[in-house]
This record gives sequence, structure tokens and C-alpha cells, in this order.
Amino acid sequence: MTEIWYRLNTVGEKKLFNIKSLIDGAIIPGHLIAFYDGTMPNFIKDLNLPFLIDPMTYVWGKSPTYVKNGSDMKKSFLKYVEKLDCNLARQLGVNNISITGVTDHDLSIFTNKIIQFQKLLGEVKYNPRSKSLSRIRNRFKNIKDEPTSDVMPKYLIPPYFQFSNLLGTEYDLTVKAAQMAKTSSYCEEEALMPCLHMNRDILYNKTAQMKVVQDFKDYSQVIVWINNFDERLVSNAGLSHFVDLIESFKEHDVNVLNLYGSYFSGLMNYHDLYAFSSGIAISHRKDADAMPGGGGMPLRYYEPSLKMELVNDEVFRLYADHPHLFTCDCSICAPISSQVQTLSNKNDIEAILDPFFLIIKSPNGTIIRKPTMYWRQTRTHFLYQRRKELQEISSTPPNVILANLKSDYDYFMQNVDFNLFKNLTTVEHLKKWHDSA
Repeated sequence: MTEIWYRLNTVGEKKLFNIKSLIDGAIIPGHLIAFYDGTMPNFIKDLNLPFLIDPMTYVWGKSPTYVKNGSDMKKSFLKYVEKLDCNLARQLGVNNISITGVTDHDLSIFTNKIIQFQKLLGEVKYNPRSKSLSRIRNRFKNIKDEPTSDVMPKYLIPPYFQFSNLLGTEYDLTVKAAQMAKTSSYCEEEALMPCLHMNRDILYNKTAQMKVVQDFKDYSQVIVWINNFDERLVSNAGLSHFVDLIESFKEHDVNVLNLYGSYFSGLMNYHDLYAFSSGIAISHRKDADAMPGGGGMPLRYYEPSLKMELVNDEVFRLYADHPHLFTCDCSICAPISSQVQTLSNKNDIEAILDPFFLIIKSPNGTIIRKPTMYWRQTRTHFLYQRRKELQEISSTPPNVILANLKSDYDYFMQNVDFNLFKNLTTVEHLKKWHDSA
């Protein structure tokens, strides 16, 4: 079964990773490891799941403003640079394109530092909660000089950079860094998992795509990150080219982890995709060319028939009109959905849905219903549904799964008034996935 790995986007999400039965692995950004070096090793130890550390080295090819707040370097990246402590690392935030003119010598040192950082969890061994025990251990050995034997990433990711063609510096450095990582004293070749961060132009160019496969076919596993590849919005051709890439790697027995994916990546179980990742209920795609933003996001509920998130007030308005869609049996939804399925009167259904809403009467007497599902509930629901989807895909013939997609598409097109929803403007992705998977 294709595995699902989740990215830790903020430390506030750590508690969500306690639901281990719904998660195959975790991906933790390197700069968070560096910034929270006092607590992150304990979290990873307690996590007791396979994990990867994303070295995030593509940011070295971005504008300095990418890693700065105003004129100052973001604290997490500043700490990361201090940890790596080498010439190329110190270029972050200084040069506009800091990888231009990089020498093989500097790249080799940088690569070794990146591999060492992952192997040693930011050069900090797992710290026992007992400070006295930690001091005793430190008397007998230098814990920063040896690998952490009890907490190790499943694979080690060499430095990588975003490339739009195969003739530029970015691709050349990605290839070289992967080769250099093989000689690192902290790494065995079979543990390497190069990351191929490519623009869509590579995907659509068959010759370029095959060149990438040839250059990395000798690694047992690779990560693929198609920049800003939204599986809901790309064309049928884009989805088909993505399938071709996965199958081409599998012809050489190379396992592929898609770094940002959604339900369509789950369907790639039928094409032997090893794994895909996303944030929990967010970040199913990422545009590395967009400047990082701030601020929170509205609570969104993952609707299983749509295979997408809707803001809470819209999804429960949908269920009031189409109650048969509300079938989720997770611990959050089951007490309500089981009752909804027994009713046919809309007023009765809305009354049952009331626990999900805060009922407010406006000054003019209008009843306003605001959703009360909170952040952890929506994300726990998502984890449950994603696991359920993958289990269904792995145990069900493809023709049945694809027929269900087409059936859901037909139902929404024929029965749902899209004018009633701001965020539900199309369900074309269901048909595209049916046609392309």
C-alpha cells in the first residue's frame, strides 16, 4: 500500500502525530530541527515512527528575502546556518543566488555537513529528560561526535536545488551533491534519498524526464517534488506525465516518494508509488517560487466524496441538503453522521447538525449558524479519512475506485447548485483523476 507521510509544518502540530496508527512517517524541516534542538530530539524519540529530515537546501537558491523578516534572518534559519557552519551555508541570505559559482570543494563540505546534520539530529543526540543523567553521560563521551544510534532518519537527503532545465547550475549541483553524499562518512549509499525538485517544464519534456531518470536510476529511492503541482488543478496531460515519471523510475526498481500530494497520489498505488506526503489537511502542493506568507487559515473540513477541503460552514450546508454524503465514521463525526443517516426532513437534519454550529440570532432576527469544529477536530478527521482512503485503494480493484470517482462527479454536476458555495466552484478534478489514473 502506498504510504502517507506527513510534514511537521509548525511545532504546534506535534500532538497530531500522536495518532500513530494513521501515519506511516513524518517529514521534519531541517531549520525546525536546528531551532528546537533542545526539544525536537525528544519529540522524534517519542514519535517512534519512521522519519525524514528535509534539509530545505533549495532556499540557498532563493532571494535573501525568502529567509528574512525585514532585514533580519529568520531565527530558525540563522540557527540552521550556525549548525552547518561552512562557507556555502553562510551564504544563505547574503547573496541573491548564493549557489552561483559554487566550487566542488565548498559543495562537498556542505553536502557532508547536511548529511551529518540529519544523522546526528542537528548535531544533538537524544537528550534524556533527566539532566543529571545527561551530565553523567557527557563525562564519559562526547555525544556530538557519534551518530545517534537510537533515533535515525529512515533515509538521508543530500542537498538539492530547484531546477527548471537540465543545463543550469541547480540541476548540476543536485546531481553532484547526491554523488558526493555517497562518500560521506556519515552515510551508506543505500540510505540516500535524493530529492528532485523540478519545475513542470521537466515533467512535460519526455527527453528531459528520461534524462533525470537515467541520472538517478542507481539510487534505491528518490523524492520527487514537482513545483506547485496541484493535482486538482493540473491538466490531464500533466497527471499522465506524472504517472509516466513514477513508472519510469519503477522500471529501474527505484521507489518514489512524492513530496506534495493529495488523493491522486493515493491512486498511484496502482502504479507502485512508494509514498506521498502533505501537511495535515493542508499543503498538498507547494510553490517554492512564492514568498512565504503569514497568518492563519480558516478551519477546513475534508469532504470524502469531493476529495478536498471545504470551509466548515459550507460543508455542513452541503450535508444539510445532501445528507447521504455525510457518512464519516471517525470518532469526531460518527455521533452526528449516524443520526443524520436516519433522517429525511431538512429541519430535522439541521437540528442534528447543531452540535457543529454556534447558533446566533442577529439583531434583525436572522439565525446565523457558525461552525464550532475546532482545529484539532478537523485535522483528526482528515487523518482518519486519508488512512481509510488508502486502505480502500489498496484492497479494491482499480475499476471500482475509478467508477466511484465518476459516480461522485456525476452526482455533484447533476444535483449540487455551485452558486451556493464560494469555495466549491468545480469538481472537474474527480473526472480528471478518473481519466488519468
